[in-house]
Amino acid sequence: MNKKIYISALILLVLFFGCVEDKIKNQKEYEIELKSHDFDFENEKISFEVYSESELQKTRFEVLDEEKKIECLEYLNLSKGKNNISFDCPVAGQNLFLEITPSDGKIREFELELEARKISLKDGFKYYFEYYDPESNNTFDLNIFIIDENKDFFKGISYFLKENIVYFDLFLLDKNSFEFYTGGVKENCKEAYNSVLQKEKDQKGEYELIFPFVLYYMQKEGEFNLSSFVVEKQYFLKTPSIESEIKITKKEILNSIETYKAEYKISKEMAAEFYFQDKAPYIIIYYETPDGSSIRFKKEVKEEFDEKKYSCFGG
Repeated sequence: MNKKIYISALILLVLFFGCVEDKIKNQKEYEIELKSHDFDFENEKISFEVYSESELQKTRFEVLDEEKKIECLEYLNLSKGKNNISFDCPVAGQNLFLEITPSDGKIREFELELEARKISLKDGFKYYFEYYDPESNNTFDLNIFIIDENKDFFKGISYFLKENIVYFDLFLLDKNSFEFYTGGVKENCKEAYNSVLQKEKDQKGEYELIFPFVLYYMQKEGEFNLSSFVVEKQYFLKTPSIESEIKITKKEILNSIETYKAEYKISKEMAAEFYFQDKAPYIIIYYETPDGSSIRFKKEVKEEFDEKKYSCFGG
């Protein structure tokens, strides 16, 4: 009995692989051309203009990273001729590929060129970051508004909601010296607006609100110089109790932004890995620590800070 089952299973396996082989041999070679593509970083969408010689149902679209791992996947119908299509795809890599596979056809692969863009701080704009706390397994929104700008400085306010408590931090960034001034964390906007901006040591909880500017903030102690760091690509600090190093390892396009990838080590142990824009303003694009906590730049949008809503001048 067992021998009969074994023989039957073997026959079914041979038939299965035979069918698969026939299917592969019979796959059609459709003419498909990628005419153009575009990434909408802010809305995490990708768009294509694709030409197809035939009408194709249930066509598989895969965006792959440089290691050929799937970033996003969608099944779409193609009409004969030109097709303008788009779908959600929060791409993160630099060397990307598009694979288009008709249901009965061979895979067509295209390399996607990712055009780099630059984040610039502008008056009347909001810069949205996402902060992940592994301890609570929660994600929090950090919104940074630029409320004033001239040839010498950017002035802004950070707005952070965590566990139903609202925090504010008014700050100023000197464009020439790269010095960073802050009023410290406040639990209401009026107090933040009335605060004195100072170049001082850490205040409790302040890092979370101004973390995207952490490289500027490090200059508060006077030992770290951002301009020199960007040129020399490394910074060492050795004291009787601690030895730390920050080192730029390479340039990389991350989320369509040209960045420097850097490592931060304490006593030769990895403390964090992060990416920051390779041109001023040198804001953090992504930062992650070994415990899994992270902060990620999501998008910039034209949006004024609502001073009335948050009673920044009283009420």
